[in-house]
Amino acid sequence: MNYSNIRIAGKIYTIPSFSPKTTEKVIKSLRGFEVQELKDIPKGNQILINTIATAISGSSILSQFHAFFIRRRLINQANIEDLIEVTGKVIEMIPASEYYHISELINRLQKLITK
Repeated sequence: MNYSNIRIAGKIYTIPSFSPKTTEKVIKSLRGFEVQELKDIPKGNQILINTIATAISGSSILSQFHAFFIRRRLINQANIEDLIEVTGKVIEMIPASEYYHISELINRLQKLITK
């Protein structure tokens, strides 16, 4: 199992490799991240904070509770440079190649069904 240690807001967090549920939650939290003008930057900060909190808390029973406290800490103590750096690390942890292979298999199955 792969782990990644990140330091943000004066604390060190360990993120294990993502489960399928955690991957789904992280990708959903990153959707809609389009900054067109400067007025969208505070919304961008909130998306980064939600993504990091989701990645750290995982998908356990108490993950929403844990993510709430992580969000509060990040809102109060994190700076934008740290948020951008940690979000980059979280995105690198997403197993994109595995999901690409899954989509290829599903496409082949759909082609077989339509024949």
